[in-house]
Amino acid sequence: MSQPPPARCHVSVDSTPATASASRRLVETYDILWRIFSGPRTRGSQSPYLLSPADLARCTRVCHAFHDPAVRVLWSTLDGFIPLWQLLAPLDLPFQAKYNEECFRIVVDAQLWNDSKCWDRFLNHAHYVLTLRVAISHMDASPHLATFTLQVLDDAGHWLVDEMVQLQSLRKINFSPTLSLEDVHALLTMPNLASLNARVSGECETDVFMTASNLHVLELHGSSPDISRLFATLNLPSLESLELNIFDTTPCGPGLPICTAAIARAFISSTLRRLHLTFNATFDYNQLPPSDPSVSLSALLQPLLHQTPNLEIFTLRFDGPLKLWATDDVFEEMAQSWPSLQTLRLDFRAWHDSGPMPTPAVLARFARSCPRLQDLVLPYLNYRIDVDPALYRELHGHALRRLFIADDRSMGTAGPDRVLALAEMVNNLFPHLDLSFRSYIKNPGMPWWKVFDCLRVSPTRPSARGLLHAASHSYLP
Repeated sequence: MSQPPPARCHVSVDSTPATASASRRLVETYDILWRIFSGPRTRGSQSPYLLSPADLARCTRVCHAFHDPAVRVLWSTLDGFIPLWQLLAPLDLPFQAKYNEECFRIVVDAQLWNDSKCWDRFLNHAHYVLTLRVAISHMDASPHLATFTLQVLDDAGHWLVDEMVQLQSLRKINFSPTLSLEDVHALLTMPNLASLNARVSGECETDVFMTASNLHVLELHGSSPDISRLFATLNLPSLESLELNIFDTTPCGPGLPICTAAIARAFISSTLRRLHLTFNATFDYNQLPPSDPSVSLSALLQPLLHQTPNLEIFTLRFDGPLKLWATDDVFEEMAQSWPSLQTLRLDFRAWHDSGPMPTPAVLARFARSCPRLQDLVLPYLNYRIDVDPALYRELHGHALRRLFIADDRSMGTAGPDRVLALAEMVNNLFPHLDLSFRSYIKNPGMPWWKVFDCLRVSPTRPSARGLLHAASHSYLP
């Protein structure tokens, strides 16, 4: 049966044209309509009440002026996902207050999200939703839910944990609210959970030690004390990928090796393949700055080296006022401890001013001990230190494809002889480099930039004579 056309809105408060026109403009004013549709109202001596969804739906069909404010109020609060799913349902599927397995199958089989008009309508209505009420314990239609993602702007996610652990089939959880250590433990008890992304807070400490046998991927955000407390209670025998973003409001250099030691104790097996560490610290100006804002790279990584012998990808980012210092020895240990290494990225440019700095000799260490290495990004290497040619003379033909070494502007520039010697060493060790690769912005005139500029002169990787030809041109300013 065809539906009658929507009625037009006729407002007549007074018979005079001026009054009728003013009344019409008043009723068509968006803000006034919004207040009418969204605000509470009273009827006689009854308690204030809101317009029902059925009343709001009728208002959307009264006239064009009523449609948009009524739709926004109607969709601003939803009790579940069903109205959204219905936007992607075929026309022959009637609206139901509760979907069963058959309804979900019909929506999935229809694949109306591939229709641009249907998908645009879905997105437009989804943008109206401000409050979504979901009773997970009543989600009987989704017993096989495998992935759950929650993104909210505050810490309102704690109450969901008790409900989520009932979804035994969950394999992947992305959780933006901050969770206590007990909440993380509760999630890790889920038998099929393989991937967890969450923020950690040490509000509730726990001494319970637990094993997450099926967890393969873990990504956590939190302070170094909270991360330390959590890993001190974990056993992760199957973990393959770990990403930690550690943010401290007060730089606590001595505490960071304690944190990595706690992390390493959770690896009782050799399954870890990917490790990504980000340390970010900011000064609290209400407190005195630390007397020694430096950390030893060796002390930071030493606990991890022997616990992760099969590591293939390692990334370390170090931001803020804290600075690292290192010698060649720690790079020798890294190369020997991680022979399967394919990617090594130390994503910071400079070392602590007063501490020792590694030398270009570390390149030979990686060429000798890491035959599968493909990506190598390093901070500044002290080019002023001579490298014994015996370290690299017999090492040539390594398959490394991407190499970048940062420059430290505070260390000054280098003369052509030094640049040419370094370029010859790099060319001997890594003849297959992709010389278009760089990790940071250009630093023309700086030593390591000059080295790579020389190597870019000729696709045949020129010898010292060819590099001198490059030096006679504009490659070495």
